[in-house]
Amino acid sequence: MSNICSNLIDFFCINEYNMSMIKIWGKVVKNEIIKKHMAIEIDETATTFFDMLRTISEKLNLPTPVLLDKHVYDFNVFHICIFNPDDYVEVVNFDKFILELVST
Repeated sequence: MSNICSNLIDFFCINEYNMSMIKIWGKVVKNEIIKKHMAIEIDETATTFFDMLRTISEKLNLPTPVLLDKHVYDFNVFHICIFNPDDYVEVVNFDKFILELVST
């Protein structure tokens, strides 16, 4: 992974957010309908974007997708990133998995 801000602490310090707790909303979408969703609070112990992604994927009983620089960049800039079925090694039965920053 390149030097795009993959470390959550660096990202939230750079963007001057309060890093005490952030809330991430994960949504599994199929045919434009939310099939599963969950909001989780992440504290400073989840030090990397991948740790956060793995945590919410496990809680939603999903395989962890391949994390690309594009995903980290989209989350840093737009506070949302979208994983498509092509981002998974396994075959998945949904159209997209969306992570969205809800609050800081």
